[in-house]
Amino acid sequence: MNAGVLKARVRPAAIDKAVALYRELVLGGYWKVRGARGGQLWINRQTGDMLSVGLYDDAGAARAFQPIAEQALTRLEPYVEGDRPSREIYELAASTALTTSSLAEAFVAAINARDGEALARLTASEVELSAPGRRALKGSQPVKEYYLRLFRAFPDAVTRVERSIAADTSTVLEASFSGTHAGPLATVLGEI
Repeated sequence: MNAGVLKARVRPAAIDKAVALYRELVLGGYWKVRGARGGQLWINRQTGDMLSVGLYDDAGAARAFQPIAEQALTRLEPYVEGDRPSREIYELAASTALTTSSLAEAFVAAINARDGEALARLTASEVELSAPGRRALKGSQPVKEYYLRLFRAFPDAVTRVERSIAADTSTVLEASFSGTHAGPLATVLGEI
């Protein structure tokens, strides 16, 4: 994950014009660049200090957004006090979202390794798991047992993550599960 960061000071009387320009050019630009996640504009209305932060999947996406940022900077120039600001690219080194995303990746790796002990270690004691054909499971041990039964039913199963979206302390995975149903699968309706 990378960020494109721009710091500037705009004349306080021009803040609303700068915000409107940001909404039009910058926020509207995120749909045009693959790997551009979104942006935020922070303003101190008393001083006119402005901080723009754009989020990107990688440094390449951050660089690909540069023409849009340049266009916005050019149109912002009449409102800026001092020298023309420049946009800098930063790499995300640590965050709650990054930690949560790493935990989700480790969980999927444990599923693919069929490692019940790792699944139990990675799962909080207050976890709740719901799955089709199952009653909700609560606790790390029931989750481990659920996956061990799934591994017996699908010994060659693989989980592939198509997309991962992390924010704050949550991660959502879009994933596919495939495997050969070669053993008994226990469900609430009986064994399949």
